[in-house]
Amino acid sequence: MPESIQSHIVSFLPMEDAIRTSILSKQWRNVCKTLTNLEFDIIDDYVKKRRHHNDHKDFKEAVNQILNSHDESNIEKFKASVDTSSVPHILDWISFAVHHNVKELDLRFYVFPRLEKLPCCFFTCHSLRVLRLQNTNLQLPTCTDFPKLKTLRLVWVNFYGEDPLTQLFSSCPVLEEFLIRDCSWESQGAVLNIFAPRLKSLTLYIVGPARAIKISASNLHKIIYKQGRYPPQISSDTLSSLKDASFELKYPFIGYANDTEIDVLSHNATKIVKGLHHVRKLYLGHGYIEYLTRFDQDLSASCPTSCGSLHDLKVHMYCTSNHVRAITFLLKSYPNLLTLSLDFLQPPHMNNNTEVFLPSQELSTDGILEHLKTVSIHKFEGSECELELVRYLLENANAMEEMNIICSLRIADTYRIVRDKCSMFTKGSSLAVISFSCR
Repeated sequence: MPESIQSHIVSFLPMEDAIRTSILSKQWRNVCKTLTNLEFDIIDDYVKKRRHHNDHKDFKEAVNQILNSHDESNIEKFKASVDTSSVPHILDWISFAVHHNVKELDLRFYVFPRLEKLPCCFFTCHSLRVLRLQNTNLQLPTCTDFPKLKTLRLVWVNFYGEDPLTQLFSSCPVLEEFLIRDCSWESQGAVLNIFAPRLKSLTLYIVGPARAIKISASNLHKIIYKQGRYPPQISSDTLSSLKDASFELKYPFIGYANDTEIDVLSHNATKIVKGLHHVRKLYLGHGYIEYLTRFDQDLSASCPTSCGSLHDLKVHMYCTSNHVRAITFLLKSYPNLLTLSLDFLQPPHMNNNTEVFLPSQELSTDGILEHLKTVSIHKFEGSECELELVRYLLENANAMEEMNIICSLRIADTYRIVRDKCSMFTKGSSLAVISFSCR
């Protein structure tokens, strides 16, 4: 069998199985020399060695043996999950991957303290398409160049230097997917600038501490912004390009310096919702509705005029009259909505003004729920506000097919009473089926 076919077959196997093929026959002895996918995981190795009551100290020797036997052929993927015992060798392993024109590099360091530096050749790896770094310090040198990098994932990375993200994005001209999670910055009051014209997917998890996050990516199709303290500042062309958007904020108004700062943050949250002209799927998580209802006497000013593209809306909300009314205003903005998912939260016990800002004028419902087919409500407790929202949806969604209400266990003993109340509401759709459960 030609070596090219052998290599192709082995490329689909886990590395451990690929190595075992070398015992099949003489023809397969050299197959390890041309492995294109190299994966070394100290955690997996440790579990296997413990299972057989062996020490895992030979992990680094095994890695070195495989790398030393490799020829000059290119590597598609190199993954290394290592602990402190491998630190003296890891820079050489990374250099090996770079010099073999690696396309996908996945480095996870279970090391304390964090790895201080990466090899210089890493920062100018022109073959790299996919990069994941976990648990390392990162200070970009003046010369950083990833001309082919399309996917970048950074987890538990500590950044050094002034405005490192700007430098990073300027070094990745074709970047399409970026994830950053649980990262930190040398500057406590940093402003994080994400400017990436070709970016299509952006995921930000608990990014901090940072004073502000600014996003400009005119081709962005998907964003996940989770548990941030501040609503990000997103350019208008970026908002208009989004098709799938998810925003989850920490509870607002705790620990802010003054009302002016809160006003700015509320403005940013409002701008996001109003600027999503072409979004198809939208999730507004913890805290977001509170930003929209906090300051506007006229809530309609916080909502888009109309967004006919939205089909799927999911919202976390407090069971207060303010938030219930906010949902009705939002629904007016999405005339072609097909599915709606609501997750009720108990309002925090603190002094706030969540119940005093909204006007009392009646909301016109003409034609605004004509396409809504499916509604799911979670953690339902049957308060007057919640019942009013259920009534509103049932009466005005004339195409509804099903409403699934999942009650909170807190009302396990009385949920049948709540169910009976909902069953008495008038239905705008004769096809609507209401189902109840408690969990």
